[in-house]
Amino acid sequence: TLTKEPAKADAGPLIVATLHEGESFGELSLIYNTRREATFRAATDSVVFVIDRRHFKQLTSRISNAKRFRECVVLLDEVDMLTPLLRSEREELAANVTDRITFKPGQHILVENKVRQNPLWYVIAEGQACVTKQDPQAPGGKRVLSNLYRAQHFGALSLNADSLGHGDSSDVSIDAGPSGVCCLAFDGELIRELMRGIAGIYREAGTEAHGPNQGEFPEMTSKRQRRSSVLQSTNLSLNDLKEVCILG
Repeated sequence: TLTKEPAKADAGPLIVATLHEGESFGELSLIYNTRREATFRAATDSVVFVIDRRHFKQLTSRISNAKRFRECVVLLDEVDMLTPLLRSEREELAANVTDRITFKPGQHILVENKVRQNPLWYVIAEGQACVTKQDPQAPGGKRVLSNLYRAQHFGALSLNADSLGHGDSSDVSIDAGPSGVCCLAFDGELIRELMRGIAGIYREAGTEAHGPNQGEFPEMTSKRQRRSSVLQSTNLSLNDLKEVCILG
């Protein structure tokens, strides 16, 4: 039964509705991230299946915007740091995207040494971003380190810090380029756990992890080079592999 608190203190709970087999509740608070406005109580012995927020968001995001989801997966396929992940793992990451954010030309995204209370990891979908660092001897007091384009990412360097969740700062400034930039944003805690998992994959393979600390702003190691390094570390060659089946 679905009940709400009465308007008067001395009145009993007001029954709003009675739910039966096949009906659901709780989805509005997950979709709109709001508190529950009613109380749900079992009227009889019941078996109830529960879906947590993360899996519910994955399901609804894929159903409500299948095209945008596929575009997100394709973009993540191009991100070098995510090369060790299975396609299904990249799909799971795509389902957990926090937002798609568009920044106007010249807009500040990250500011050097400014604390971020809710750190995010950004992957560029469209446009260009400029990476700068304070330098009194450079024109305008800033030195340009790099320009970032599609499938390149930023915001991950500080996610290795133990201070995540308690405020962290960026070592560089990131500004939208002359035509602006559109990014996918991911929760910092989620990406930190992902980075740990990727580092573990490289440790098991006996190779050095090419994580975001080694390729966020300079030229990144290509996917082909990474795969080659894993094969070399396990003393395998492509001739040692045989085709088992073709999927898709």
